[in-house]
Amino acid sequence: MNQSNSIQPTVGRVDGDNLIFHQSWWNQFPLLLLMIILEGAITAFNVLYDEPRWTLVSLGGSGATVSWLPVIPLLLLAKVAFRIYNERFVVTPMYIIYVAGRLSWRARSVRLEYNHIQEIEIHHTILQRVLSLGDLVITPIGGTDKNQIHVTGLAHPRAVKDVIREYKDRAPN
Repeated sequence: MNQSNSIQPTVGRVDGDNLIFHQSWWNQFPLLLLMIILEGAITAFNVLYDEPRWTLVSLGGSGATVSWLPVIPLLLLAKVAFRIYNERFVVTPMYIIYVAGRLSWRARSVRLEYNHIQEIEIHHTILQRVLSLGDLVITPIGGTDKNQIHVTGLAHPRAVKDVIREYKDRAPN
């Protein structure tokens, strides 16, 4: 695609003519808020009480005492990172690629050409509307739920939908 015909998107990461999207950190706001609250509660608990500990026993019989409470927020942070980077959504000039399970044992990949798209929908909750987030659901012609591309937590989903429509209008039939 030459430079005069290329689409200048306002969202996504540009990689040549391709646009790459991940789930937004803001979509994980409830989990991040829970992590902050838990960290504050753990800190208060540590100040008020002698925190519970468990002992790692070494071969020599002496043990090391390790606190287990700070691990909980770290696990929540790992879950947030996993949710964000487990999916990848790429919009190219000729087709759309969606990969789910990049960090999992099982991966699912869908490639959908623009002339096979039947409908593009945006679903969002009230909180997602406030944060300019939403889920993008792309249904192929004659497709079922299994064939749908469902991208969760995209930032500015309406702009992403507009970019897809513009690429669809330019794609050869």
